[in-house]
Amino acid sequence: MRHPVSIGCRAALSLILLSLVFSAPASAERLQGKFRKGVYTAPTGLFTVQSPLGARPVVDDGYGGIPGLGMVSFSNDRAEMYNVMYGPFADSPEVESGYPVTTGTDLETWFRDVMFPPAFEGLLPGSTILRSEAGEFEGQPAWIAIVHMPRGHVITSRTFAQAWLAEPGRRMDSWCGIVVIRHQDHGYILMKELNDQLAGIEKFKLDPEATDWNAFVPRLAEFYRGVQFLKP
Repeated sequence: MRHPVSIGCRAALSLILLSLVFSAPASAERLQGKFRKGVYTAPTGLFTVQSPLGARPVVDDGYGGIPGLGMVSFSNDRAEMYNVMYGPFADSPEVESGYPVTTGTDLETWFRDVMFPPAFEGLLPGSTILRSEAGEFEGQPAWIAIVHMPRGHVITSRTFAQAWLAEPGRRMDSWCGIVVIRHQDHGYILMKELNDQLAGIEKFKLDPEATDWNAFVPRLAEFYRGVQFLKP
């Protein structure tokens, strides 16, 4: 089943990703959510998440004009990055009652049809899903993937960021490990940057056909254990 999304929703998603990928690191005062003592609270009060990079990471977030649509990013000057992107799972009455069991196929459809076109392809043309499969994540259905985003790497060190912005052709590519899950009426995309080598794109190698292609899942599971959902 395709999950409809409005043009406004697509625009908001693109603006969220644009602000996260191409802006300077946010200060705590500029965050739309709250970050205190290593814990981020979403501006909607939907969830909290513990920083996976210690108590003083660079935290950036975005929240669109449509309620419940947003993203938070944790990164550092070692090129490590974790993200949570979230949005309404479907504009459908069935979501409001019972929260039906979601399969890996449902999650894939939501990601490919609703989130990927505006938030990945729309912002960074040439973005591709290199490998994916349905699976289980922390006892629930999930969709697991690797996404390649040309020149989409977030670098938070001032020195590296200045060089990165000054020489667009030298921007590093991003390879993100992704786990897509659902909690009640929202979908959540957990992301981990796999290209965590500051040496750059030419030094980073990733084989999506490798038997251990999804080795990032345990790290995202640790990240997910720091998430607490606040609304029923």
